[in-house]
Amino acid sequence: MADHQYSGDFYDYIDAGSRASARTVAGLLLGEFEIGSLLDVGAGHGAWAAEWMAAGVDTVVAVDGDYVDRTKLAIPADNFRPHDLLQPLDLGRKFDLVQSLEVAEHLPAAVARQFVETLVRHGDVVLFSAAVPHQGGEHHVNEQVPQYWREHFAAHGYAAYDWVRPQLAGHAHVMPWYRFNSVLYANTEGARRLSAAIRDTRIDDDALLPMAGDLKWHARRAMVRLIPESLVKPVAMAKASIEARLRRRAA
Repeated sequence: MADHQYSGDFYDYIDAGSRASARTVAGLLLGEFEIGSLLDVGAGHGAWAAEWMAAGVDTVVAVDGDYVDRTKLAIPADNFRPHDLLQPLDLGRKFDLVQSLEVAEHLPAAVARQFVETLVRHGDVVLFSAAVPHQGGEHHVNEQVPQYWREHFAAHGYAAYDWVRPQLAGHAHVMPWYRFNSVLYANTEGARRLSAAIRDTRIDDDALLPMAGDLKWHARRAMVRLIPESLVKPVAMAKASIEARLRRRAA
């Protein structure tokens, strides 16, 4: 994402909501299939990666742009790999789980296919979420319905398993973008490693992967839809800055 630099306030805002969310998601998934290694693509400061490590995952690698402030990493620096996400990535190995959460919307549509290729290159199971239309946020240049990404994964033989979103429905402390956007994708080999409960949630090939959300989430999107497009980014940046500063003062 070399064409846009994210502020410290942006990452502070994201990190604050990530730790509790990550702790819950990691606990749920570790109960359903074995995860000994994990790659987090678009990891920011590594808040999610840190929670996976705390949950007992032995090998965790976090990838994000070289602009990430290493002094603010939540993980050891040796676990971080700087990389421009606009470019293909090949680490030369596979992981038990690859995750990319609320990252793809920050990349232009022209590299969407390439980005998914990067994810599937590194693992047979992928935990993926990306902002939906009118979600709003800083530098959201490619907000898409879930079916858009499902088709990109399907091109590589990965099926969608809609297990995570129902599991998170009652967890209000999990940030809504993770609660309502997170989907597991797996190829044939990856599906063999999933629990029967997850495999039972496979989306049929001829069915659409639906949107999700509660009344509050839909109301948020409706309000964002009313904001002139040119103001969505400044509003998101201001909101992130204010909330990050309030959290720092309260700490």
